Amino acid sequence: MNTTTALEMNALRIPHEVCLEFEQQRYTWKELDELSNRYAKGLADRGIRRGDHIALLMKNSDDFVIVSYAIWKVGAILVPIHYLSAMPEVAYILQNANAVAFIVDEAFIPLVEQAVSQLEQSLKFVVHRGTQLHASFLPLSALCATSTKPVGTHLEDSHFAEVLYTQGTMGKPKGALFTHSQVMDTAFIYERLSQMTRHDVYAVSVPLCHGMSLNAIMLMTALVGGKLMIQEHFDANEILQWMQTKGVTHFFGVPSMYHALVQQAPTDFSAPDLRVASYGASPMPVELIEQAMALFSTTQFFNIYGTTESGPTGLMLLPSEQLHHKGKTGKPMPLTAVRIVNDYMEDVTPGMQGEIIIKSPAMMTEYYNDPAATFTMKKNGWLFTGDLAVEDIDGYITIVGRKDNMILSGGETVYAVDIENVLLAHPAVEDAVIMGIPDAVWGEIVAVAIVPKDNQTVTEQQLIAYCKEHLASYKIPKKFLFVDELPRSTSGKLLKDYLKETLKK
Repeated sequence: MNTTTALEMNALRIPHEVCLEFEQQRYTWKELDELSNRYAKGLADRGIRRGDHIALLMKNSDDFVIVSYAIWKVGAILVPIHYLSAMPEVAYILQNANAVAFIVDEAFIPLVEQAVSQLEQSLKFVVHRGTQLHASFLPLSALCATSTKPVGTHLEDSHFAEVLYTQGTMGKPKGALFTHSQVMDTAFIYERLSQMTRHDVYAVSVPLCHGMSLNAIMLMTALVGGKLMIQEHFDANEILQWMQTKGVTHFFGVPSMYHALVQQAPTDFSAPDLRVASYGASPMPVELIEQAMALFSTTQFFNIYGTTESGPTGLMLLPSEQLHHKGKTGKPMPLTAVRIVNDYMEDVTPGMQGEIIIKSPAMMTEYYNDPAATFTMKKNGWLFTGDLAVEDIDGYITIVGRKDNMILSGGETVYAVDIENVLLAHPAVEDAVIMGIPDAVWGEIVAVAIVPKDNQTVTEQQLIAYCKEHLASYKIPKKFLFVDELPRSTSGKLLKDYLKETLKK
C-alpha cells in the first residue's frame, strides 16, 4: 500500500463524503482525488519523474494536501520545509535534498529568491501559491492540468515517498528518508491508537511539514475515511469554536497549545463530540493535563512520544493509564520495540538512566545524503534517539532529558536534568534549561536560561545560594540568562542554538 491508495479507494467507496475543510473550502474524496490527479499531470508535463525530489515551503492549507498527493502520484519524493525556516536553512535543505522543483507560498517569495540564488544546481521550476505575477516563478494554477485521469505511475511500497528534515535542537537539519511502506506503517500504527472512524473529524493545527501531522494524522485519517479540518496556524479560539460547533472528535497539540486552550476557553465551554485528545513533542505538566481533562470533560488523553526519524513511532500513554501514571511518557506503541541502554548497548535495570533506542517498521531508511549521520543514528537495526529515560518496575518509561545535555566540566559529568529539577523547585522559577558552554579552562561550564514566574523577581545571587543547598559545587551554573519565555519551534522543541549563542556573549 502506498501513500495514495487510501485516497483513491475512498474516491471510489465514499466519493461524495467531505474529507477536507480549509477556511471556506470543502472537498469530497472524489474532488480531492481528481484535483491531485490534475496537479500530478501538470508535474509530469513539466518533466517531473519518479524519484525526483520536490520541496514545499507552505503553511497549512488545502493546497498543501492536494499538492502532496500529486507529488506522490507522479512518483516523486516530497520534501516539506518548515515555513519558519530561515533563508540559509532553506537553501541548505534544497541543496542537501537535491530538489529539482520548489512549490512555495506567495508570502515566502523574497526568501525563496535568495535561497534559490545560492544553489549549486538549478531547479526545473519554482511555483508559488498566490495571485501576483513573477518574472521567474510560475503560479500554482499553471500546474493544474485539465485531465482528471490518473497519471499511471507505477509505485511500489519500497519506493521512496518523503524526506523529513529534523528540527534538531543543535546543528544542521538532517533529512530522514522514508519509503511508502514506512510512511504507511506509521499511519497504520496511529490508526490503532486513534480509535478514529469515517464519521470522525480531526482538527489539525500543527504544521503539516511534520511527520506527526503528515503521516500520523493526514494519512491515518485517509485510511479510515475520516475528515480533516485544517488551520493555517494554531488559533486557540477557532479550535475551541470547532470543538463546540463543528463536531471535532480528535485533536493533537503540543503543551503550549493546550495551555492556550485552557486559558482562553469561555466559562460555558463544552466539546460534546471530542473523544480523543493527544499531546506530545515535549513533556506536558501534570497540572496542565488535569486542567485540559476538566475543560474537555474527558479522560481520553494520549501521550505520544516519537522522533522524526522513527516515523514518529515510539511510546504512548493510554487514556486508561492516565489516572495512575500521569506524567509518565508511556510504553511501546504497537509493532514497536523500545529499549533503554547504556553506552555499550546493554539494557539498564529499572530505575537506571539510559538512552532510548527504537525498532519499528515505520522508522526511516537513512539520513538522505549523510551516511556518517546514519551510521551514528542506526545500529544493528535500532534507532538511537539521543533521549535519556528511566523505566519503572511496571515497565512505564519516563523521558528525563537529552544525551547531548550531558556536560563535561573539569572532568566531571553533569546531567542537565539534575540541575533543572532543582531550579524548577524554586518558588520564583517558572522554567529553566541547562546547557554546556565551551570554556578554555574547564572544557565546558554550566549555563542556565531562567524564566521567572509572573510577578516574581529572582536574582543570580539568590539562585546560586539556592543551588549550593541542593547541588555539588561543580553542578552550580556559572552563567545565567533571564528571559520572559524560552524560544521554541512550532513543534515544541527548544531552540538551544539561539540560547547558547546568547549565553556565549
